Amino acid sequence: MLQFEFGYFNRYCYRIVENYPLESATPLPCAGITVYRPMIHHKMNQPGKSMRVIGLGGLDHMAIKFGKAFGLNIIVFSTSINKKEEALGLLGANKFVVSSNTITGSASGGTKMTQEMLDFCAANKIYPKIEKIPTQYVNEALDRLVKRDVKYRFVIDIENSL
Repeated sequence: MLQFEFGYFNRYCYRIVENYPLESATPLPCAGITVYRPMIHHKMNQPGKSMRVIGLGGLDHMAIKFGKAFGLNIIVFSTSINKKEEALGLLGANKFVVSSNTITGSASGGTKMTQEMLDFCAANKIYPKIEKIPTQYVNEALDRLVKRDVKYRFVIDIENSL
């Protein structure tokens, strides 16, 4: 593992724990921190609390994974009954509610909180559900994104595409 001694690198780079897969770490500074920060800010990292998640996509599945690791009681609201099995079975939500109204909002975290979230994911073995794609597949991936045919994040495999 590389250690940076200069303040500049520590300020703008993240350390990925050695046994945490790089492809799983890729969406965390985006999707992961977007839900992790408000959960920490609102003290939703304490067992026994309840959390409602509206929708079931790239951000929402991370909120459920974090919530389960924090010991929360999670209720998922979705307009699609088709997502019930996934929410309850695969992701471990406690309850699923079909709703015709969906509301969302979040703010991203800074460098310090993003590092905290990356370390939390490594310590709790929280891995985003990703589909690794070669760079040549980007246009098809965008088409699939428009068709809502993504579970849950695409990660571009730069290393094997060069």
